[in-house]
Amino acid sequence: MLACPASPVILRIRMTQTQMSFIFLTGDYTYKTKKPVNLGFLDYTTLEKRRYFCTQELELNRRPKSIEWMGWQTAA
Repeated sequence: MLACPASPVILRIRMTQTQMSFIFLTGDYTYKTKKPVNLGFLDYTTLEKRRYFCTQELELNRRPKSIEWMGWQTAA
């Protein structure tokens, strides 16, 4: 759980993972981060490669209009 001191809202965050990503489920939103891994069939070892594949995934997943994708952002 995550509580924000400026707000009485408490968020329940569930984390799951795949071989290549961490996925955080917060109820209304889902956040996904790519792990810096090289599995042979994909290489996410640099920030530039992860950014490229995030952009490709976002464009591919925007095609079905049943889900609204907000975009991607580099995490600090």
